[in-house]
This record gives sequence, C-alpha cells and structure tokens, in this order.
Amino acid sequence: MKITYCTIITADYLHYALALYHSISRYHVNATLNVLVTDHCADLSYLSGDFPKIRFDYAKDLCNEGIAKNIRNKYAVRQEDCFRWSMKPVYITYLLQLGFDQVFYLDGDLFFFSGPDFLSKELSGCSVLLTPHWRTSAPQIDPANFEVLQTSGLYNAGFVAASRQGIPAMEWWASVCEYQCIKDTKRGLFADQAYLNLLPIYFDGVKILRHRGCNVANWNQIESCRTLSSDGRIKIDNKWDIVFIHFTRSTINGIRSGDDGLLQPYLEEYQSTLEKFKAYLVKNSPAPLNLSEDRTIAPATRPKSGQPTDDFMAPSCRPAKLDRYLIRSSILDALKHHHKQFSGILLDVGCGQSPYKPLLMSPPGKVASYIGLDMENSPIHKNQPDITWHEGKIPLGDNSVDCAICTEVLEHCPDPEAVLKEICRVLKPNGLLFLTVPFLWPLHEVPHDEYRYTPFSLHRHFAASGFTSIDLYPLGGWDASLAQLLGLWVRRRPMKGWARTILSYTLLPLIRWLIYKDRQKTTSFLEGSMITGLSGTARKTIGTGK
Repeated sequence: MKITYCTIITADYLHYALALYHSISRYHVNATLNVLVTDHCADLSYLSGDFPKIRFDYAKDLCNEGIAKNIRNKYAVRQEDCFRWSMKPVYITYLLQLGFDQVFYLDGDLFFFSGPDFLSKELSGCSVLLTPHWRTSAPQIDPANFEVLQTSGLYNAGFVAASRQGIPAMEWWASVCEYQCIKDTKRGLFADQAYLNLLPIYFDGVKILRHRGCNVANWNQIESCRTLSSDGRIKIDNKWDIVFIHFTRSTINGIRSGDDGLLQPYLEEYQSTLEKFKAYLVKNSPAPLNLSEDRTIAPATRPKSGQPTDDFMAPSCRPAKLDRYLIRSSILDALKHHHKQFSGILLDVGCGQSPYKPLLMSPPGKVASYIGLDMENSPIHKNQPDITWHEGKIPLGDNSVDCAICTEVLEHCPDPEAVLKEICRVLKPNGLLFLTVPFLWPLHEVPHDEYRYTPFSLHRHFAASGFTSIDLYPLGGWDASLAQLLGLWVRRRPMKGWARTILSYTLLPLIRWLIYKDRQKTTSFLEGSMITGLSGTARKTIGTGK
C-alpha cells in the first residue's frame, strides 16, 4: 500500500514543513511528505540531498485547469488564506490520482511525538478519516468553548486523511470551497472547515478518529485532559499517548501562560526543531529567504489595560484559573439570567475596569447608557471610571437612573447600608438593583475586606435601605463549594511551582466534575445549607422619594 503525507504552505513557512517531516520521519523512516507551495518560491532543488523523501509541488503547476484554476482565480490574489485552505481537497485528490492509496493532509503547524503508523490502519477500509475538535460537551463547564462548536465545525481541518474511495468526498469538498470559503458564522460558514460536518452525511465510509492523543490543542483541554502518569509521562485522560499536537498560536499562548502547562516540554522541543531548520535554510539556501517569525517565541497576547479580560467575559476552567473560574462564571451566569431586566440608564457601582459593559449594553437588555462608578484614584483599578464617589455620595440626582449593578463590592464597605441607601436614592421608583457578594473566599484587598454576608443579613440590609421585592440566590451549593476550595488551595496555597502544576492537573477533572454536578438553584436557605456566594435583585420601593 502506497501511503504519503502532505501539507500546504507559503514559501515563508518552509522551515515548518521541514520540522513537520522531521517529526514524522523519526517514527516512520520511509515516510514521504508532499509539500504544495502556494506562492512564488525560489528553486528548492538544493533540499533534495538532505531531504530526498520530501517532494515539492507548486500552485502555478497544479492550477492550470478545472476546479483548481477556478479556486486560484477566485482567491489567490486577495484571499491567500482562503486559496491555501481551498486547495487542501484539491491536493489530496491530486495525490490519490497519482497512485497513492492513502493521503494524510497535515497542517504545517502539527508536530508528532508518537508513531503515526496506526493512522493507516484507522483509514483502512474507509473513505475519509476526520479528527473531532473535542471541544467541551458540557456547556455548564465552558459555555464559550461549547458554543464555538456550533460555528467553527465539529472536525478540525488541520488533519484530514482520504483513501481512493474518498475521492468523491474530496471533489465535493473542493467544489463547496470554490463556492464559498469565508468565515461568516452567522451564515454557518467557517472557511473550509465547517463543510466537514456534512461528509458523514453525504458520503459512505467516513470515519471519526477517536484517539484523543491526536490533534491535541488548547480547545480540547476538557475532553482530552492532560494527566501525569505514575512513571512521569504525560497522557491524555490517563489512557492515550500524545501522538501529535496542533501548535496554533492559541495553543502556544495557552502553554506559555500556564493554562496548558504540562505541554511545556513539547513546546520547547517544537521550538528547538523550528529554530534548527530555520538556521539550516538560512545557511544553505542559494537565494535570500524571507522566513516567517516563529509564533513559538512571540509574546502571548494580553488584553490592553481597561479592556475586559477572559476571566470576566469568557471564564475557562483551566489549570491556571482554578481559583477564580467558579466565581467568575457564576457571576456571569447570574448577570446573563437577569440581563433582559436591565433598561434605560444603568449605574455600575464599583465598576472597576467595567468588564461587563459590553454585555450590559447588548440585547436582550435595553440599556441606553452606562455609567461606571468607583473610588477616585483607586490603586486597584487602572482606568478612570465615569464618575467617582464624593464624600460618601454618588454625584447623581435623586431618581436619576433606571437600574444598577453592584458585583463583589459590598463586602468592602464598612457601612453597607449607607452604600445601599445611596444606590436607592439615585434609582427611580421601582428601579432594579442587581448585586453579588462572596461567601467562600479568602481575605482580599486587605485591609479593606469587611464582611461575608448570609442571605438573612443581606435581606435585612436591603429592606432597611428602602428596597422591596428582594430575591436572593446562591451562586453555588455544596459541590461548588468544594470545587472552589480545592481551586483556591491548589492555586493560592504557598508551594513549589512544579507541585502546583502537577496538583492543578491532578485536581482538574475532580473540580470540573464537582462544578458539573452542582445544581443548587433553590431560594430556600435551610439549616445546613452551604453556599459559595450570593446574587440578588431588589427594587426601590414605589413611593420612596430620596
């Protein structure tokens, strides 16, 4: 059986192709790699001596007729990425028609850490082999990642394999890429990738590769949990060896930031290999090369000061965030639950960096304007709020705002009723206040950490400050409380860095399971109840003046 691997690159990614081949050939000595270069490229024949099993093809030669020509005419000049993506099924088909029995397409940023021979057995008797993204199946744990499944596709187009029986499927994939290869999630389009969802429907013999060690990337940390075995090896779910990692920019940033820290040795090997082949090309190329910057050494993307961070608007249950995931996600869920009740002028009391402003100003709420209120010159918050407290007063007139939120603020107030009465004063009659407070949380912003509230004391403060229609809800119950304590312990207790990393990954599955199991929705606070924190709403009593 004739088997080959292939990838598609622009000329500046030549060192990525060499690194990819190196990672395959150390396990499969006779492996061949076909590389399609989609832009102008100098003569690469000098590589044949050191890399006799790498063969280069050029788009200018493959795109002279048929659908390949149409794709080149449509995308090559103005949409180079779309051209490269659309050529995947064209190139796979071309190689199958050359006489190969199986063709494995690999993105240039894949790197193998175990032998790929079993992949041929997986494809045997099938037409197409696909790898799922393995994004989370539990929206309760990581809603943002779950929702991306609906827009970016179920399968990752960085790895697609086909046998000769798969030629009709590849020809169809090429035809729909020619029709439209754009990212427009509102229309259900995601370049070449979302089309893969349809292959198991329209074509026989399409198989899903279920080995979780394949296509390891930042998006599948929950479903493909990294674990440390007793012999010190990194496994996936204590079962699968890592076969290949997809080193996208987000995967690299996740490793470097510590969110996917167990993969750090793999990233270092990948980076070292890229640097080696980049140096080789610079030394041996007869013509000057313009090679791309290695994304492995690019600084991780960080939010600009004053912008909402992922912790607030897209919290993720990752090893490096086990201390704050639960509190951030529960507050966000509570805000979303009451979002449609906000309207008119909204006051954000203790706004900090205003992380929730984009959510509050979007539908289904009807907020017309947002006012951020905080302390003047606070050392904790970097951006300046819209207005600041002045001698214990909110600088707004009586009955001037329609609604207000106050998240994780009241525990810092020495006189909580004074704060609540000020909020009540500026609210219009029947105006809504949304509030959250922690219960199970360490001392923070010391010495300005004053209280932890039970639902009974919070209800009393609301009522005494001019509010009625008071509804309080637990942010989490017994299971969430244990998850939060474990997360805080492993991320904040003093310990060695290596111990924190190992323990974070060890506890990650348990913490996720506890969060998933927590179903504390009752508003009845009975003897023996346990809570992580509280959210609540109340309305200014109608008829209340100031």
